[in-house]
Amino acid sequence: MKTYSLVFKCILLLISGLVLLFLAYLAPSTSIFEHKRILYELPTPVLPKPNAFDVYVRAGKRFAAADKEVKQHLLSKEKQYSPELANDAAFRALAGMASSGNPIDDARATREVAQRENTPLYTLAQKEALLVYYVKALDGLRSGFAHAYWTPPIRSFDTLVPHHAHFRGIARAMTLESQIYREKKQWAKAMEARLDILKLGLDVAIGGSHLSDAVSIAIMAIGAQNSEDTLSSLSESEARFALTRLETIAQKPFTFAQTFQETKWVTIASIQELEHKYKSEWRTVLFQRMEFKPSDSNPPTAEDMLAQIVEFHDKETIRFSKPYSAHLPLSPLPKDLIVAATGLVFSQFFFNHTLAQVSFVEMLKLRLALRAYYAKNKAYPFTLQELVGGGYLKALPIDSFAKDGQFRYKKQGKAFLLYSVGPDGEDNGGKPALNTDKESSVRTQYMTREDSKGDIVVGVNVK
Repeated sequence: MKTYSLVFKCILLLISGLVLLFLAYLAPSTSIFEHKRILYELPTPVLPKPNAFDVYVRAGKRFAAADKEVKQHLLSKEKQYSPELANDAAFRALAGMASSGNPIDDARATREVAQRENTPLYTLAQKEALLVYYVKALDGLRSGFAHAYWTPPIRSFDTLVPHHAHFRGIARAMTLESQIYREKKQWAKAMEARLDILKLGLDVAIGGSHLSDAVSIAIMAIGAQNSEDTLSSLSESEARFALTRLETIAQKPFTFAQTFQETKWVTIASIQELEHKYKSEWRTVLFQRMEFKPSDSNPPTAEDMLAQIVEFHDKETIRFSKPYSAHLPLSPLPKDLIVAATGLVFSQFFFNHTLAQVSFVEMLKLRLALRAYYAKNKAYPFTLQELVGGGYLKALPIDSFAKDGQFRYKKQGKAFLLYSVGPDGEDNGGKPALNTDKESSVRTQYMTREDSKGDIVVGVNVK
């Protein structure tokens, strides 16, 4: 009897436990469970093996070590180098780059930054001596070009991405390398180095969120600077070779819609992590980490916030899947302040992504094709379509700012006018977009912004 009584008690306890769990599910506000947790299933991409990402990260660490050595040894011991080289702006001056990261005149950029940082202009020999420190990092990075690239997914709020800074640093080192080739008039090698930067930039975006996309754009901007003299000095075969490689590199770019979807998963994973770890305090922790001041007295639950994120991101993904020229309106903003604020920011990101693709990829295809045509025929074509008919291009590049998707082109004697209609979608006949506000300087007056009026003109807005 005692055995049966013990078994009976165990069964009762088990049934009671199941009932309590069921009631907790139906009534999440009771004292049994503080809340019902609805977990979204997060996708886990299959990463390539080997993954170029891992190769790039290792190269980035080599770059960081070399950069540290440069600052500790070369700059402190060699009087020919300025101590100011240890800061980022001075490195940009040495490489002939503007601190804004936008294409502008090489000589002016170098002198402006050099004067501001009290940094001298360096000789070719000094630049070559500096580049030696970074050769192993650059060689390591390029060994990854043979492999497929995919950014490992971020699924934690606390994930750090120091490799992003390393990738930008490598891009600047490759720009220094390209400049050395330019000074030696080795134009094909100078262009090859520029395309390596573009390859790195396009790869970095693959599989990543908006953070990776922002780094991708910055790297592409670094690689696109001051390439006019290199382009105009290529032979027909060199221009064709560079164009073929560019078309291969940019064959399947990671779209902003894909980027936005990954951002959704990163956001969901981070909120679920905070809610699981900090329970009822999750939102306070979120505000603290985002340095955001809460203003709502009745904040939504984690479930409500996640639902808003999913709904908004899915609607916006449809908008971001369309060409920028469609100018589709922003989806209705969610009630939650954080979700609404991030929604407004992503419209700017969409513009930046489109601008980079138009200026640094599609326009470069046309410029290389025009150079190859000119090198052979000693004249520019009357229409861009001749570049396709002549076998220079498989198809005309797309201007995502234009409703008809076409870049504008005019032959002008021994020169040409090539431009995009720009973010406003209006054809201004090649009148460059110009910023005249108080914040604009000589360096930034032709920088294209989301609200710019006018066209994106090669040689003016894009160098």
